[in-house]
Amino acid sequence: MDENEFLAARLAFARRLVRLRVSPTRSGMFLVEPELAAVEGAVTDSENVNRVLVTTLPTNDARIRSYMEGVGHVLADLPSAVLFGSKVPNPVQRQRRYELVAALASSSGLPSCLLDGDKYADDQFAAQSDYFQSRDMLSLNEQYITIWCRRLLAPYQLNIMDAFSPKGRTTEQLLQQHLGSGEDALAWLED
Repeated sequence: MDENEFLAARLAFARRLVRLRVSPTRSGMFLVEPELAAVEGAVTDSENVNRVLVTTLPTNDARIRSYMEGVGHVLADLPSAVLFGSKVPNPVQRQRRYELVAALASSSGLPSCLLDGDKYADDQFAAQSDYFQSRDMLSLNEQYITIWCRRLLAPYQLNIMDAFSPKGRTTEQLLQQHLGSGEDALAWLED
């Protein structure tokens, strides 16, 4: 994934998130596939993503999450009430919210392999949607989904919250860490 591909995925994800935010509010349970199809069918490439992209961080706070919480961003406290219902959902509803956001990120161009990993093994859950099962992804990771979706919304190289290391890492370093470099990484992305 090169810089242009990342920028395209960022814009596509922001457009999908705008459509998700303006979709009718639901409460209780929902199925991932119909919600994903509704969002995908509504995207027109004319969405105003200014209020979705994170463009400014306070100089004394380089953590995306803190800033997003301060501005009331939809992904600040994922899963949020904007994603259909209570801020304290039951486990199945919470996982469906994460899976929907993960599917939107993946359909926007983020490699699905970035949505799962062993680092936060306690935060894994079984993928239920046909979207991921058809891609042979048996589990998803809530922490990775949260981290990568927030990264997609930040349009510059900034340090991530200290989930990976005390020093933080830039988007490019994180992608290299997960995908490797050179021909192996390119082959993995093309699969």
